[in-house]
Amino acid sequence: MQKIKNYIFTLIGNVSISFSKWVILILIVRLTNMEEVGRYTFAIAITTPIILFVNMRLRVRYIVEDLNFYDVKKLRYYLSVVVLLLISLIGVIFYDELLIYMCLITLIKIAELQSDLYYAIYHKLADFKAISIQQTIRSIFTVLIFGLGLYISEDIILALTMQVIFHITWLIIVERKAESLLNHNKSKESKQNIRTIFIIGLPLAIVQVINSYNVLIPRYFIEHFVSVEILGVFAAISYLLTIVDLFMNAISQNIILDIKDSIKNYKYKEINRLIFLKAPAVSLILLIFMPTITYITGKKVIEIIYGSDYSNYYLILVIVSLSISFNLLSWIYDTTLMAFKRYKQQLHVSLLTLVVSVSVSFYFIYFWGVYGAAIAITIISFTQMSLKLLILNLAIKKEVRNFENSIYS
Repeated sequence: MQKIKNYIFTLIGNVSISFSKWVILILIVRLTNMEEVGRYTFAIAITTPIILFVNMRLRVRYIVEDLNFYDVKKLRYYLSVVVLLLISLIGVIFYDELLIYMCLITLIKIAELQSDLYYAIYHKLADFKAISIQQTIRSIFTVLIFGLGLYISEDIILALTMQVIFHITWLIIVERKAESLLNHNKSKESKQNIRTIFIIGLPLAIVQVINSYNVLIPRYFIEHFVSVEILGVFAAISYLLTIVDLFMNAISQNIILDIKDSIKNYKYKEINRLIFLKAPAVSLILLIFMPTITYITGKKVIEIIYGSDYSNYYLILVIVSLSISFNLLSWIYDTTLMAFKRYKQQLHVSLLTLVVSVSVSFYFIYFWGVYGAAIAITIISFTQMSLKLLILNLAIKKEVRNFENSIYS
């Protein structure tokens, strides 16, 4: 019963965060124009991969590796400063017209990553209710503050500035209180430990960056071969599928503790049932139903949310919906690989997927434009899922062999 409650709380928190970002995108679509939507989404596409270097999967690693929170917190602070300076430099040199967008989006993302680290404290204690409540309240205020600023001024820069101020204030006043739950008898941060956490997590940081590029590379080609306005259309429509991704994220956040326990107690049959039976069964259902549902209802839904100018591109949603089933399996496989601490192998998967991403994005977008981008996204998702399954299968077999050898030796 408690596990079900945890799933529900996690789902509510994740839905509230993603829904708030979606509402912000809808407000920009409705209160500005296609060019502004394109500029905003392109600024996100530029900054997101770089910001994800700061992520380094520190929340999951804090849980799996039992790291010192203060070491992790200090490392994230150092990385955040470096990334903010780097993005500012990139903006000044290459995208001066998007510089302010890029800096404000970076500050928002950094604040969200810091919030995520405080949630890790509750996560390790399996207090998903506290995480859900804080995420939901923060999301509601984020939409209200951004929406009010954009409605009054019709200026995205001002609305983003108001959002930055709110996020930092909320972080300091509310979310930082999670530290009171820590055992303060533990030693404070150690420079040696911070270096070790960074070096071990470097492959994961690179994985985060590359995985982000695997998703965003099609957007770069859209901006290059088509236009920034059509990029805004693609980003707005494809974001509808992010809502479905939330279920996968919620599942992965909860099962990491179960998988860690299964590995600790050598329950490899339970892991095999999840990987090769339960997850594929759900994935197959999604593969059958999602394209059908989006084909029947997609055009009307898009028209209601974004307007008629966007609904003409509803086939983007239908094509990209195929990737949902592959993404589900990728989430599960990725979470299991994290539990096994297979960080370097994930880097190999990401590099191979990157080669596929660039190749298929160039080919399909060059010949079929924005619809080619939807096809590319689906192929990229399938490739990433397949490679993770291969690596995970090898990892499980190796763990089983080691366990059996330890018994008979």
